[in-house]
Amino acid sequence: MKTDDKQKQLEDFVLNHYQQGKLDTQKALRNVRERLQQREGQRQEVRIVPLWQRLRHIAAAVVLVLVMVSAYAIYRSNANHQSPSATTPQPTAITQPSQPKSFHFDNTPINQVLAELDAYYDLQLSASDTTKHLSGDFEAESPEMLIDMIEQTLGIEVKRSE
Repeated sequence: MKTDDKQKQLEDFVLNHYQQGKLDTQKALRNVRERLQQREGQRQEVRIVPLWQRLRHIAAAVVLVLVMVSAYAIYRSNANHQSPSATTPQPTAITQPSQPKSFHFDNTPINQVLAELDAYYDLQLSASDTTKHLSGDFEAESPEMLIDMIEQTLGIEVKRSE
């Protein structure tokens, strides 16, 4: 504050709180001035940072956050889209989907069962006895496992033709 403003405040304070015959105005003004001088002596020096320096620090923080978010996005993008050669499984005798498929049959003729397996696994299957029917829920990681289960359940032989 400027000195004139302080003086005006002091005078306003004294005039607002002055009561006739209760207070010596000169003494009151001196007391208030002394208190203000004591407070000013106790104040620590405050460092004022210019606005352009504050903005520079804020801009640096924003750039840092953007770099971190971009790096994370690139990391996630690379994790989700790896090169095909890195994720391609080694060829097996029969190409199979990565997730096991569940098959549900309810008194289904074996020819229809084999046709469904043919369509899903891209195989050419035939049964030694086509009069059998199959009921049940089957889940297998490979078509060979499923064919073995069908053969054991129905007592038939399932043949693959190329």
